Amino acid sequence: GVLNQQFYANRQYVPSVVLFVSTVFKYYRPETVQEYIPHTLALFDHLAFTKPLDHEGFSLLASCVDNWKYANLQSEMNHIWQTIFRRLSAGKTNKFIKNLVLWLSRCALVFQKHSSEGIETFLQQIEQMQAGLLEMLFRNAILPSLEWFVHKADRELVIVAMTSMLLTSESLLSNCSLWRDSFVSLCRLVEKNKNTPPSEPLRENVGRELIAVKSATLASCEFERTIHVSGDPAETFMRMLNAFTANQTEAKLSAIASLPTSVRTFIGL
Repeated sequence: GVLNQQFYANRQYVPSVVLFVSTVFKYYRPETVQEYIPHTLALFDHLAFTKPLDHEGFSLLASCVDNWKYANLQSEMNHIWQTIFRRLSAGKTNKFIKNLVLWLSRCALVFQKHSSEGIETFLQQIEQMQAGLLEMLFRNAILPSLEWFVHKADRELVIVAMTSMLLTSESLLSNCSLWRDSFVSLCRLVEKNKNTPPSEPLRENVGRELIAVKSATLASCEFERTIHVSGDPAETFMRMLNAFTANQTEAKLSAIASLPTSVRTFIGL
């Protein structure tokens, strides 16, 4: 079948396979979707370690996040993260990191949509794999990549997801230095986004290696704005920040006190 490894080992077929599987997840009956999940994870494992095609792996994951049942997402997330961390250990590229951060942002917001504790569940699954893994992911992948998102559509997704993670997760708040560094980076991103003209193009030019693949799914982590990001991200940031500061706890007071004066001025505290 389409998900036979011998078939998708031919790189020219990969975009079509990803598109087909995404269609199955979106339109087919739940029992059919269930049958495809193990084969889909095997395909992602393959694509994650095929550098010219790893963006297709994140396209596949984006479809999973958007269309799988929440229970399936929770149960399979450990497998997905294991593959991602193995690839990060084997060798990371800017393209892989950028797609990872976009997918992670999308995933966090989908978890939040399903449950009030969704983001905490999402982050805890990472930390439970190995102590310190969540901080490593933030410091080595997420925070260094924030300057790379030059287009508003990407930036706005990351802003809303980062805001939701930092202002709702006890796991992040309990690590004061990580929370502070992440929040400072988020404020820079919010300010940068405010100063970006709305007429800015939404998509980057496709790199040479991607053009060669002739992929129909190059916008691998393009998100549905109406679902994941509603309204102005700066307004979302301030609304959630006001809710965060309104319910003061010792951990929150300590985190806010650790912020540089310039950041406290920026957020009006």
